[in-house]
Amino acid sequence: MRDFRDARKAAMAGPTGWATLVNLCFLDSTVVRIGSDPANDCVLPRSAPARVGSIFLDGDTVVAFSAEPGVSIRPNGGRDTTFMRLRSPTDSFVPLAWVNSVNFFVLAYGGRLALRVRDSLATQRFAMPPISYFPVDTSWRVEARFEPYDPPKVLLVAWLFGSVERQFVPGTLVFEKQGRVWELDALAEPGTQKLFVMFSDSTGVDSTFTPGRYVYTDLPRAGRVWLDFNLSFTPPCAFTSLTACPLPPPRNTLPFRVRAGEVFTHPKARLPNATPDDAPEAPADARG
Repeated sequence: MRDFRDARKAAMAGPTGWATLVNLCFLDSTVVRIGSDPANDCVLPRSAPARVGSIFLDGDTVVAFSAEPGVSIRPNGGRDTTFMRLRSPTDSFVPLAWVNSVNFFVLAYGGRLALRVRDSLATQRFAMPPISYFPVDTSWRVEARFEPYDPPKVLLVAWLFGSVERQFVPGTLVFEKQGRVWELDALAEPGTQKLFVMFSDSTGVDSTFTPGRYVYTDLPRAGRVWLDFNLSFTPPCAFTSLTACPLPPPRNTLPFRVRAGEVFTHPKARLPNATPDDAPEAPADARG
């Protein structure tokens, strides 16, 4: 449990956590200038040089980044440089580069390319209150039977705010609680040995993020998994308007209070009845 909570703290308030997001710029031209000067196409925090450089695009592919004279950037895990050839957006979820305290990288966001900007010195990172949890309750660690769909079920997953993405659901988790049998559809988590479960419950009225929470399980062994609601957590879109996240399908609504896992009573909670301009569709890294 301590490892889980330490990982959540890092995911939210670490040097590249969700609390460090400061900007999201759509890359809608062949050359996009970035830097802290407001005249740039994408404005970076003040700790960055006034003009950092330019991103060059060819259609839906980011081709290269070139720094301004006298400016060097540090690719993630690399040496300082002034020029980088870039890959397609399908490879984009590794941080692109650092300049001072600012980290920026390209991602596919709602069918468009975008530059996501983080700042390890962002004020909100250090002002973020500690994450709260319900008391650990072992009764909320339940054994579930994995029942595969054959063929896998196609699920239309709604995203905050209003967009929809088709996802394949390999199966459902069947478990007993409060004297009844319940089912939660589970998604395969790409690149991991995990199942991803989105659910909502009655604590959303007053104690948790209203649209719902997430929890992971290991892949089934002998058709069984442990579903531990003590490890459930709040989607990142609850904390920042610079990302979106998938919402639990109606089928995954539990009509009782799951008093386990992460508590969320943030006064600025982003609820799905708000619709910002340029609503994104389905960024692939939004699960936290």
